[in-house]
Amino acid sequence: MSVSHRQYGDWIRANNGFKGGFEKQKAASSDGSEGQMDEDLGIRHSPMSTSPTRLRTEQPRHSTALSNHTSPNSTSQGQGSKLVIMSAEKQGNDVKVRPLSPTPPSDLHSRAPQESSEAGKGVEINSLLSEYKTACSLPALSPAPSPSAWQVPPLGVLKINTDSATLDGNSSCIGVAVRDYQGSLLAASSKILAAPFFAEITEALALQEGVLLALDLGISHAIFESDALSIIQAITDGVLGGDLGHIVQNIKDLSSSFSWCSFQHLKRSGNRAAHELARATKVSGVSQVWNGVCLSFVEHIVLEDSGG
Repeated sequence: MSVSHRQYGDWIRANNGFKGGFEKQKAASSDGSEGQMDEDLGIRHSPMSTSPTRLRTEQPRHSTALSNHTSPNSTSQGQGSKLVIMSAEKQGNDVKVRPLSPTPPSDLHSRAPQESSEAGKGVEINSLLSEYKTACSLPALSPAPSPSAWQVPPLGVLKINTDSATLDGNSSCIGVAVRDYQGSLLAASSKILAAPFFAEITEALALQEGVLLALDLGISHAIFESDALSIIQAITDGVLGGDLGHIVQNIKDLSSSFSWCSFQHLKRSGNRAAHELARATKVSGVSQVWNGVCLSFVEHIVLEDSGG
């Protein structure tokens, strides 16, 4: 139905206002003239049929719906979509909605990179184990052979060769030769020990004498060479037991005073200068130290070693 503002205003004035009009309509309803108000306003009603049967619908107590939510953090259309399964339960006049999935879909998505990362780590570990097994199966590399000829040291480094000798089976002697990068003999030492010692101990004492002489000369970078392989190995491997333990320990303690030093093995054929210095006491019978003097009895060896 449709009522104009003008008709509505005329009806209110004719019935002494809004309240009076409705009171009149109420009274009319009680005596069977309930259509008076509608007639005054010019309202027409279409006949409606009523049925004694009342339709009644009931809402299910539980319902399930699929909701496609878009993440508020998505930056473009179609990104961040999540499928959530919801359950609605009616309790009195209230409806409670909850997700059916115990684990949110976002967690399922976040697990994928983690599982992929763990799988990658497993592959990496297996690869490392395979490489380790391959390396263990390879034959061990043998150490480089010791040089049989004397070689000049690098520039700025001095080489100290040591050796021992036994004179007539009654005394032990040691010899030390200090040479530069040109092969020149800078200093030398020839000493008789206080008592005869086993060859290995004598070799260790000769090497200790070479370290002490180098410190006295103020050498900072040095290479120490000996033809006694067991002594070199004991120093480099830190073997401090047995009769040589205190001597090896003393050599290691003294060597810490150098800026840089190393201990190397040299075959006897390349250690002739130090060997001749150890035997020199047989002629002189006394211990001697030379500095800046090229000794005549080793001069030919120094020239041969230097290629002269």
